[in-house]
Amino acid sequence: MNTASRSQTIHTLRGPPPSQQRQVPRSTTRRNFKPPRMGTQVRTNHIGMFTPEMAKRLAVLVKMEKSLLRTYEVLADERKSCANQLSYWGEDCDDDISDISDKIGVLLYQIGEQEDQMIDKHDQYRISLKSIRNIEANVQPARERKEKILNAIYEIRQRDPDSPKLIALEQQLVREEAACLVAEAQLTNITRENFKLAMTINIGTLLEHSEKVSVLCGYAKRILDLLDDTPITPGEPRPIYDGYDITKDYVLEAEREISNWQSPFVTPEPLTDIDGLPIQSHYQPEYQRNTIRQGGLEQKKYSHIQSADQGYTTGTTHNYTGRNYDRSPTEEFQPNVLQDTQYVDNFEVGEDDDIDVDSQPGQEPGSFAASQHPHALAA
Repeated sequence: MNTASRSQTIHTLRGPPPSQQRQVPRSTTRRNFKPPRMGTQVRTNHIGMFTPEMAKRLAVLVKMEKSLLRTYEVLADERKSCANQLSYWGEDCDDDISDISDKIGVLLYQIGEQEDQMIDKHDQYRISLKSIRNIEANVQPARERKEKILNAIYEIRQRDPDSPKLIALEQQLVREEAACLVAEAQLTNITRENFKLAMTINIGTLLEHSEKVSVLCGYAKRILDLLDDTPITPGEPRPIYDGYDITKDYVLEAEREISNWQSPFVTPEPLTDIDGLPIQSHYQPEYQRNTIRQGGLEQKKYSHIQSADQGYTTGTTHNYTGRNYDRSPTEEFQPNVLQDTQYVDNFEVGEDDDIDVDSQPGQEPGSFAASQHPHALAA
């Protein structure tokens, strides 16, 4: 590794020797890291008390990713709330500001929907990391048993070289070495396979989110450019605003482009359990936990997530200035705000999920069916 490449790494144990430290420029990544918060330190220390040494670092990462999922959920909810409030504020303004603020609010709400979609995809990435953590935790006891047998053989040879226990211990050592070879091979295979799968999911999710947000922001800028901010003199009338159809077309084009977006990555096959069934996302967002059933129908505790018989449902506090937007059957777009009203039969992972690592592969500890969840309400 040359001097230039060393300056771009964040590994603390792979720095240059003292003789070359003056020649290395200051790292631009390490100084951007802030000290961990108190809650993060408590969680990571708690994990370290119950996790085998070999799986400790990855267990901490899995726990931190769970905190990131909660952050995504809060961000998505706040983004959609701000979009609703922006549209609500524009109702009492002039015609141009009312229409433009409503359309931009719709696009900002769609950005919140895209952030909401990241939760399940990011949890699939986290599940892949947990499978590596589980196999690491299972390999650790095999290594410890082998080390214990070696120490016992050494002690007996020091005390009594002709002891009959040596034969039994050496036979047991042969079996443990064979088991360790199998476990080590399984560890290296699963680590490479699942690490590549996890990073493919993570990078693909970030790429999809960034490109879709870029599309929505681009159309939001086009809509904003229709606002005339030319100063007028007192008593001079403002030109009549006639951009309703243009802003409507921009919103429909943005939604059409979002729905037709294709990922350049090859979609990885979902993880399967021991029965060959796909593993579902274990993280249940707050809006799913607040789902209540009434009269055989699933309803949310969100008043703004409702479908309307007339007009196009924008997800904001009102429709597109009361207009009815017709779509052709081939261009119909189902926004996620309508899909969210569907009940998701999912699982909930408890806080102990990231601490207990002695589960079987494919069976995540701490999970149970939605019907057994304490927050679930009977129909």
